[in-house]
Amino acid sequence: MKTLYCSIFSMVCMFTSVVANATLIGFSGCVGANSCDVTITPPNPVLPNPNDGVLLGWDEVQNLTLTESLRVDRVFDESASFISDAGSGDFFIAAGTVVSSHYLQWDPGMGSAGRVQATIELDSQVFAFITDTQNLFDTDAALGLLGLNYNDFGLRGLEGGDTTVFNGPNTDINWSASSPGDWTRLITAFSPGAEDPPPEPEQASEIHEAEPEKEESEEGSYYSDEEKVEETPVREPTPEPSVHNMYSEDDEYEAIVTDLTDLEVIPQPPEKAKNAFAVTLFCIESAFDSRARDFLRYAFDLFPDRDFLIVTQPHTVAESSLLSRFSQVKKRVSNTFSHVLYILHRDSLLDIDMFVRRAR
Repeated sequence: MKTLYCSIFSMVCMFTSVVANATLIGFSGCVGANSCDVTITPPNPVLPNPNDGVLLGWDEVQNLTLTESLRVDRVFDESASFISDAGSGDFFIAAGTVVSSHYLQWDPGMGSAGRVQATIELDSQVFAFITDTQNLFDTDAALGLLGLNYNDFGLRGLEGGDTTVFNGPNTDINWSASSPGDWTRLITAFSPGAEDPPPEPEQASEIHEAEPEKEESEEGSYYSDEEKVEETPVREPTPEPSVHNMYSEDDEYEAIVTDLTDLEVIPQPPEKAKNAFAVTLFCIESAFDSRARDFLRYAFDLFPDRDFLIVTQPHTVAESSLLSRFSQVKKRVSNTFSHVLYILHRDSLLDIDMFVRRAR
């Protein structure tokens, strides 16, 4: 059978989010674990083998409005209006749905049983679980805590024998793990416990009636018949300064970002920004894989006005020899793109035409 290596692009999933207070209430009926705890200081980084026998949970992004469909694995109601079939046993939560995210970790050890049973208690309806390793990777940046390293190790998700029984705002779980443990992302509805409190109303200035002024005379002190009323001046509220986050000092770039209203459409960049091209599909027989880099020079010849070539591929795909000359771009914590990004400058190919000989 011929083996093909393919690198393909995927679209970036965009979200807008609000981070607020916790909504994971706790656990009840905890059996098999040394303890079942909710924490506000999760381990950083998340280790593949904590081996502590603790069922641990923490809240992630809360009350998030999806602007793209969210891929999940297990849902509370397949017939719900905002749930649709994504194929391969997965489901989509529709764009526009407000969700909250919570992360759960279970790894046996330190005398615990290999299986844990418990009821997860939350303050809003449970929508779904994200249990597949790739789906967890794909949602780390969008749903995870900012600054928390979730670690890209394999076999993060639940196995087929791990059960999750939906029960309104609660979920009954029965999970077994060995090495590594089990990790899953729990998706719930809008959480009233995470809603920001409304601002305190400004108190209106009060009008006070002044005490009658005391006057002096030769016959002694007395209060005048006419009482004076002093009015406290009403202070006008100070207008809040307008906040404008500048994206770029370049006027062309700033105008594009300022006018951006549709997050599903990638705006057309100015000509001066077009300095790269991309390989969206690359296939080669495995017998010739070692010669894959021979294509690179001819790729740049097709785009003489471009200095960079970029390629993306999923984390789970092995690197072909085509990528041997590429540099892997370090992923930002806030990035929602699920693939690995590789970049190559045309000058890195100059050594192909360079020969070295001994000087005479």
